[in-house]
Amino acid sequence: MMIDGGTVCSVYVDWLQMLNGEVMPKHMSLQELNYAADELMKSSSADQAALIREPLASVNRRWESLHQNIAKKMVCLCETDLCLVCLLNCS
Repeated sequence: MMIDGGTVCSVYVDWLQMLNGEVMPKHMSLQELNYAADELMKSSSADQAALIREPLASVNRRWESLHQNIAKKMVCLCETDLCLVCLLNCS
């Protein structure tokens, strides 16, 4: 039984792209949040701005991490599936 590695990989990539497609529209909300926080910090004292800055930085780091993880999973899933396909096709 021959398994097409391209098809297997394509299914996972399509799923991750769909997930990314659901996540990306949220990027506009994050941009709006960053803009509002920047405006608020401009009119705040240094102490108040610091109270805003760290949670905002945390949200931005988590957002970036999410996108990096999606990209890594795309690569990893394809590599894993191609190895599995090779093993199944060689048996």
